Amino acid sequence: MEDELAFVQLQLWVVIGLLAFFALTNLLCRIFGCEWSDEKIYAKMWQKGEVDKLLKLAELRLAENPHDIGALYFGARAMVARGRNDDARRLLERLSVIEPSLRSACQEGVLPRFCGHFH
Repeated sequence: MEDELAFVQLQLWVVIGLLAFFALTNLLCRIFGCEWSDEKIYAKMWQKGEVDKLLKLAELRLAENPHDIGALYFGARAMVARGRNDDARRLLERLSVIEPSLRSACQEGVLPRFCGHFH
């Protein structure tokens, strides 16, 4: 019985240690900015002119998560860059449903370049 209790106690210490480790690494990432979101990856690809690579990544991401705002936005930008305006329009329509503020930004003239794709 004491052996079983010692084993359970050991397991609890391992779990507590792992929780402390993950909490500490999360805190350090927030402090030092090691968080790397998809939006940052898309933006970096766009800045580098890696349009085809960006388009492929956005399409893969949208296959997994059709409501990914970054993939919809940057995917639409990449499609416009490649002359796929009808496909870009469909992505922007989906984006405007998920993020209604985009449509209002178009109405206010904040995003004139992409607002022409809304009908």
